[in-house]
Amino acid sequence: MTKVANVKMSNGNVDELGYRDLADMLADGWVDTWKLNVERLKTQDRIRVWNVGQKQILDASIKQVVNHPKEPKIILGDDASIIDMEVPWIAGPQRRKYTEE
Repeated sequence: MTKVANVKMSNGNVDELGYRDLADMLADGWVDTWKLNVERLKTQDRIRVWNVGQKQILDASIKQVVNHPKEPKIILGDDASIIDMEVPWIAGPQRRKYTEE
């Protein structure tokens, strides 16, 4: 059973708050924790960042969770990639931050 942490990014977040887009996250090799529970993240196997506006998902194994007071981050595994959303946006990841598959 793979445990996946799901994060939904809206274009409003990117434009208004200056969040990096998926390509920048992939190039940098890390993503923000977006105030997810850091202790819970340590038990997850994968991270998926959903950019609904671009209809893309950054999917990666979690190499490490850095619990820093000001800049907590998730270090992406070597298998990190951006994939196109093939299915319409579904309620699952929008409602649940953590899923199993």
